[in-house]
Amino acid sequence: MQNGVAEFRLSARPTRFAYAQGKTLPAWGYNGQVPGPEIRVTEGERVKIVFTNNLPKATTIHWHGLNVPFDQDGVPGISQKPIQPGETFVYEFAASPAGTHFYHTHGSTHGDEAMQLDLGLSGA
Repeated sequence: MQNGVAEFRLSARPTRFAYAQGKTLPAWGYNGQVPGPEIRVTEGERVKIVFTNNLPKATTIHWHGLNVPFDQDGVPGISQKPIQPGETFVYEFAASPAGTHFYHTHGSTHGDEAMQLDLGLSGA
């Protein structure tokens, strides 16, 4: 917590996904994990996510099922510009409504969203 705000840091970067003992696949993960780390907050709590894109391609994060301000919704070309490789973007919103939600990429365009999801860019 920083000044009453739950602050988290996420970094999207290439990693390896261990799908079985001794077997891995190339992947893209948040903080080197597939799926990304759990973000747990209380309904109504202010949330700040400092996101850095360390991928070779632009990306965004969409907060599925949460009521976030339009410019924090992570839809490239509609609610925000894609976050370019090496750039940092700060997402800020109040956690609402209560529930189990997930976050995921919306890619750099709708043309590469599925590829980025398939590589592992999602978390709870």
